[in-house]
Amino acid sequence: MSRIHRHIASLLFLGIALSATAQEPLGLHLSNPAFLDLCQGRWGQVSLDLSKENGGLMSLSQSPDSYRAGADARAYCRISPQLTFFGKMDWTYFYGKEMGGQILMDPSYDPVNFLESTEETRGGKHRERYSLEGGLSYKLGDRWAAGFKIDYESADQAKIKDPRFSNIWMDIDVHAGISCKPGDRWMFGLSLEYRNTLEQLKGGVYGTTDKQYFVATDKGNYLGTVSELAGDYNAIPVSSLRPLSNQFFGGSVQNVLDDRFASELCFQLRSGYYGRKSSTTATFYEWDGIRAGYKAWLLVPAAGGLHRVDLKIDFESLTNRENKYRYITPDGQNTIVDYLGQDVILRRIQASAQAGYSWNDVLGIRLDGRFQSQTAELFPYTRRQQVVSLGADLFGRKDFPVGKSRLTAELHALFGGGFGTPKEDEMTPGVASTLKSFDNYLYRQYEYETALRAGATAALTWALPARGKMAPYVRLSDQYLHLLAAPEYLEGAGRNVACICLGCQF
Repeated sequence: MSRIHRHIASLLFLGIALSATAQEPLGLHLSNPAFLDLCQGRWGQVSLDLSKENGGLMSLSQSPDSYRAGADARAYCRISPQLTFFGKMDWTYFYGKEMGGQILMDPSYDPVNFLESTEETRGGKHRERYSLEGGLSYKLGDRWAAGFKIDYESADQAKIKDPRFSNIWMDIDVHAGISCKPGDRWMFGLSLEYRNTLEQLKGGVYGTTDKQYFVATDKGNYLGTVSELAGDYNAIPVSSLRPLSNQFFGGSVQNVLDDRFASELCFQLRSGYYGRKSSTTATFYEWDGIRAGYKAWLLVPAAGGLHRVDLKIDFESLTNRENKYRYITPDGQNTIVDYLGQDVILRRIQASAQAGYSWNDVLGIRLDGRFQSQTAELFPYTRRQQVVSLGADLFGRKDFPVGKSRLTAELHALFGGGFGTPKEDEMTPGVASTLKSFDNYLYRQYEYETALRAGATAALTWALPARGKMAPYVRLSDQYLHLLAAPEYLEGAGRNVACICLGCQF
């Protein structure tokens, strides 16, 4: 979810959550499960939410009219002086009308993308996601602790109008780490991570089968090829699922000082491919890259309250290669794939930063920035693109006693925009090419990421009287964003998100 509207939304909800997360141990925000040892006692929360989102200010992967429902439960518990456990479960259901364009669940995640060749085939999409996470830490002595955590997620998505596409997503993320506390105030740790994501997809036609449908393969910067949705040898198969796989290997170093400052530096190696790796089926693309990141939190008590500062920086470099191959059938044998080499077709760099400050959970600001530079090299074309997206969220909140309950009012002022170069083409003269430029998608997505906008969010939270350790609450919020100039490619200038949430802390 790397587009600017989702950036602003994430900033909003991070700002809303400051009052809750400030009470949680810093160990819950670090990827090293050994730091669960910082958790004392027990804490838990359950919530149900329903949201309605509509408007033409949307990315290619969003809907002009959608619904979302979700349920979430999470808790940590110190079972014994040595053992601490954390668990989380959540479920999300999404339904969007008039969706087309992007076929993958998250088109910004992989270096290759697939789109419907025409916007006349839009239809409804539904998506269901399940997530289960569990982690524990064990105290090995006065100074040392070890931890293990596993996070599993699965999802499925389907379009319910021809051409129909089905997606299945699986994600497993494993962390193992140790921590050491050499003194009363300082604690550091080291952890290793392995992550494997797999998205499988296929297409199909279930209505009028005598009509031809086509798939556009975006090999970089909305430049690529178009192939018919038929058989199993084109971009997307119709009779079996084709895998799109990613693997990550890495590690991170953590540092905690006095439960007031925490930081983490991480590094990962990434590799992936699209296609089924076997002697009889082709692997279309293979890629590799690196990821690095840093995040930190600082809590400063003062006479007037608590100051909180947080920072997150991410960087990724990725190179995609297209395999050249042919199918051959040796005498008396089955047809096999004969690979003829590789061509580098895309080089991509992405960087993002988020920074926030809050005072006493009453006033605060969050800033967000994202930079992406891509160079697609598809002979005879070279296409470059650079995009910078920026966002800001200024928020305030105030509590009002209502009998034994409490009413909290929140107001957010949202701003966003960006700049860059949508495309810069170079072409070898005198060379014929079958490559296509999907300009309708390119300019719409670019405008979505860079157009100036402003908006606001109003929210009310009613915290009911606590019964023992149970503290139920109800939350209502509405967010509206609007462009500051008439859109040229987007379908509308505004977007609204309304949400209701029922929850309980214990």
